[in-house]
Amino acid sequence: MKGEIICIGELLIDFICEDTGQDLKEGETFVKKAGGAPANVAATASRLGAKASFAGCVGDDPFGDFLIDSIKYHGVDTSMISKQGNTTMAFVSVMDDGERDFVFVRGADEKYQIKGFEERYSNCSILHLGSATALLGGNLKKAYEEALNLALKNNVTVSFDPNFRGDLWKGREDEFINLAKEYINKSHFVKLSEDELYMIYGEKDLDKALNKMYETYNHVAAITLGSKGTYLVTKGQRKIIPSIKITPVDTTGAGDAFVGAFLSLLVKEKDIKGTLENFDNLKEIAAQANKVAALVCTKIGAMTSLDVITL
Repeated sequence: MKGEIICIGELLIDFICEDTGQDLKEGETFVKKAGGAPANVAATASRLGAKASFAGCVGDDPFGDFLIDSIKYHGVDTSMISKQGNTTMAFVSVMDDGERDFVFVRGADEKYQIKGFEERYSNCSILHLGSATALLGGNLKKAYEEALNLALKNNVTVSFDPNFRGDLWKGREDEFINLAKEYINKSHFVKLSEDELYMIYGEKDLDKALNKMYETYNHVAAITLGSKGTYLVTKGQRKIIPSIKITPVDTTGAGDAFVGAFLSLLVKEKDIKGTLENFDNLKEIAAQANKVAALVCTKIGAMTSLDVITL
């Protein structure tokens, strides 16, 4: 029986600046937290009762051991994790409004080589591609492509979040846009931030950008709008799903928590593809996912904040 969510990409150390309101240049005190967008999604989905696995490479070092222990704590299957080299790191500063500034130091994540996916797809219902680093190139990009092709071959639902990080794509923005469009058009569910939508489709108006997106895309999109909620979109319907009101402490991982919650509810449906065509069901799922994403913002750390989530 199917029912598993597989998330492929990076599992990394977030070094979060504790000097709130200070940028990375000025900040002095940093705390170590487990992070990485696909890993955050897997941890959220698992905490909410779904069977979730993470596939990726961590460093063969104490940080790698810490990361594996961290997602195991949330119930994530770690059997598809390999260890090699040094762990990938991200340095994060949190400003007064809860928004973040990132600097990445790439390491083991790009060394991941796909193994055993064909066998795992006999139990997999959803593949989530939400890496911030996979499209940059190397073995992880090859693994990403192979995982996507195998998913489509095996009738697995594909979820995609391009997770654009400007620090990683300086001078290569056009390459990112082309790759993002390719993955979007092959996916069944896509999560984009408002800025990502504008960047990829070259429009500064929400509906105009979506009109351009849906010239080539035919399935479900969730455009996250921060405190305003989420714009839920299909080929024929659009609606803003409001979020709950909170005082944000750290928005790190909020989008990942939304996706993890959305997928955890979607995978429990008997007919996933049918649910993706039922706008009323999708509105209920998005409302619950908004709640989870908001709660994550009330604590520091993408994974440590999962202790407060509930549906």
